[in-house]
Amino acid sequence: MGINIIESGDMDSVRDAMIKVEVIGYEAFSGHYYSFGIRIEVRQHGAFKPRGREGFVGDVETWSLWNVGMVGQRDVDFITCTVDEYLEMFIRAYYSVNNRE
Repeated sequence: MGINIIESGDMDSVRDAMIKVEVIGYEAFSGHYYSFGIRIEVRQHGAFKPRGREGFVGDVETWSLWNVGMVGQRDVDFITCTVDEYLEMFIRAYYSVNNRE
């Protein structure tokens, strides 16, 4: 068991759970500040059919964390640290409900 890294062009073939990491940024005020958006999500392929209703088969988000903000030029490491922290949070959550093999 482990986490495999795939390129975004290969994602159509994935049928297992997939961790998606998105980071966007924008330089503001002549490079003195940076606005950012961070999204970490887990997506899984699934089929859902409520009683007496149409069903759904497809890719669904089953876990996510988001953060948006602004940092000063000296604090841009906050962005990468937050991505690392969110990934660690997911890994801990995953292993809390799944046995390590």
